[in-house]
Amino acid sequence: MHRKRAQSLYAGVGIGNPKGDELPVYLNEEYLIEYNGIQVIETNLN
Repeated sequence: MHRKRAQSLYAGVGIGNPKGDELPVYLNEEYLIEYNGIQVIETNLN
């Protein structure tokens, strides 16, 4: 029997208005990006 090793990855990316967290992000205006890297999601399957 062959076992396959698959991983689930998550890359969360957030965007925000540089003038304040409560303000919306507008098309064609400056924005901030937050990226904390790729995370491996642990799964336990039987």
